[in-house]
Amino acid sequence: MSSTSTLQIVNETAPATWADAKKLVAQVRAGARAWLELGQVLEELRAEYFADPKANLRRGNSPTPHDAAPGEKGWQAKVRQELGISDDTARRWMLDAQRHQQILSIADGSVEQIDGQKITVEVRNRAVEALAALQADPSVRPARQWAGLWGAGATKGKQRSAVDHARNIRRALTQLATSLEQWKSLPAADRVQIESGWAEIVDAGLIPTTWKRP
Repeated sequence: MSSTSTLQIVNETAPATWADAKKLVAQVRAGARAWLELGQVLEELRAEYFADPKANLRRGNSPTPHDAAPGEKGWQAKVRQELGISDDTARRWMLDAQRHQQILSIADGSVEQIDGQKITVEVRNRAVEALAALQADPSVRPARQWAGLWGAGATKGKQRSAVDHARNIRRALTQLATSLEQWKSLPAADRVQIESGWAEIVDAGLIPTTWKRP
């Protein structure tokens, strides 16, 4: 596979293969930014896996920390078998690829809203800055830039009214404690999406250090 830029995700005509993914994993482990392309390959392989009507009927897969449905367990086992990485790692790479593409779309003005959020001038400017940061520093992850992008953009224009952040956090913790009791009953797709959102918060460094147990 080839690309015109180290940060450009390529639209391949040939179907993605596990051999492609293995090569890209090796490049990532060697320090290359191949996880952008790897994320796209994994997305294609995942879509292909779940397009198989037998995927959700497979049995004998190893249990996972996410207590996923049979099809999800099978996918997670397949990732470990083929690539020697966890499903958590695979999802982070897929999320990075997705967020990078979304940041590109915001920066070039090709979208007016993403995930139900309107693209303001401030957010678009932040996206341009985020792309510059991604180009300048190989260690920067798109998912982290994405979290900072919305955090900064969302606060602009709202300074005229004071926000009771303590009340917001208390409410959020109360709701979280209540709903976490139902975690295992949620559909696997919802759990994956929520876990990805939590990973973005953690990667953005938004969790206070005093909250972390020693």
